[in-house]
Amino acid sequence: MNKKLFLISAIACCCSLSSCDMDLTPETNIATDESVRNVGDCEKYSNLFHAEWRGYIQGSIAATELVQSGQVVATSDYGNTYGAYYRWDFQITDGTIQSCWSSNYNYIANANLLIQKAALLLEDPQISDADKQQIKLYMGHAYFSRAMAYRELALHFCKDYNPSTAASEYGVPLVDTYNPGPNAETYPGRSSLQETYQHI
Repeated sequence: MNKKLFLISAIACCCSLSSCDMDLTPETNIATDESVRNVGDCEKYSNLFHAEWRGYIQGSIAATELVQSGQVVATSDYGNTYGAYYRWDFQITDGTIQSCWSSNYNYIANANLLIQKAALLLEDPQISDADKQQIKLYMGHAYFSRAMAYRELALHFCKDYNPSTAASEYGVPLVDTYNPGPNAETYPGRSSLQETYQHI
């Protein structure tokens, strides 16, 4: 009986010592508010934009466009890879199409975050003029990345641009600030196609 009591108290003691603090941030994560503090952080975001676009252009979205354009032709042993796109028999719920929407809005969110945080860095008197020039360059990369994302969204989810009807055609939702939240009702509705292209 004494052994059981000792074992139970030893386990209880170990459990009480191994409790964790749930308020700690994992070592592999950086809080959003702390992600842009200097020119080096801006450079890392710029590198992120390049990596995002490299993956996007080499990924399944570009492959489906090549299949639909006839530049990739199926052989007898292709295994129905991209079969729905060869047959032009795909739906808006297809994973590649949903990925196009979500990926581009993720790129827009990252660009908006850098633009907002970098603008605050430019106001800091302790940052040198040379660093401010670099920050402006990285902000330019963010503006370009955001414009590319809106262009991709317009190409995939809007009608072709016609100046005579663009003001009355649907564009895409335009988001210029980094302010994510769980409430979908706070997000903007679709702009006009004219507004979308003016924004780009």
